[in-house]
Amino acid sequence: MGNKATTQRIERAHRTGILSLAGQQYHALPVPIAKELQHQSSTLAPLLKSLDLSNNKFTSIPLELGQLTQLRLLNVSHNNISALTEEQIVRVFHQLHRLEHLDLNHNRIQVLPAFFFGQPESPPLQSLKLLYLAHNNIQAVPETISNLKELVVLDLSHNALTSVPGEALAVLHATLEELKLEYNTISQVPEALASLEKLTLLYMDHNKIQGFPGAIFKRTRVKTVSLEDNPITLRQLMEIDGYQQYEQRRKGRVDQLMKTV
Repeated sequence: MGNKATTQRIERAHRTGILSLAGQQYHALPVPIAKELQHQSSTLAPLLKSLDLSNNKFTSIPLELGQLTQLRLLNVSHNNISALTEEQIVRVFHQLHRLEHLDLNHNRIQVLPAFFFGQPESPPLQSLKLLYLAHNNIQAVPETISNLKELVVLDLSHNALTSVPGEALAVLHATLEELKLEYNTISQVPEALASLEKLTLLYMDHNKIQGFPGAIFKRTRVKTVSLEDNPITLRQLMEIDGYQQYEQRRKGRVDQLMKTV
């Protein structure tokens, strides 16, 4: 992207609060934008609400993003980010107190550091509602994910998880509605997930699940449980106490969807 096009995007971002740099093969922020954000008296930084850096070649999170204290949406999907370093976490993510939507899908992240989600008394991502981490190589989820008290959607599909931090996720009982864990190597579904009273969608296809806690059927609002390509069969699921309650909710959701067609 030439300087003229970059200048036009900066001008548009000043008007709209939205900046898209998607699909430009960038390894780093364009110099004019980096300089603008680094400047102490930047007029763009306090205005920007949405930033799209998807489909580029970033190998790390640009530190300049820490200046975007009003940012609500950050999309860094489809890049080459392999690690979330302490510097990136402290100087960027811990500054984005108003961030509601974070998309890190399709990167190469292997480790989620515990301090990424901060401490209970001062959670840095306190406004986060949507967290997308699919198509990485994440092997474990830290217990500190329980600090995301506003989280509604969590997508950890297509990773290398062998277990689910049930007790930590149960802390999010008042907000978490959608949990995506398909295409991992999870063998057990924690009964603690039954505490997620607002849970409506649970996707765990393509894992190694052999059993399922009936309490999830009975104590949550779950309307869709997807367990395709697991050792557990539909027949076994149907025999679990609480399945009929779930089936009524599932059919009700299907009927509602059909009415909208």
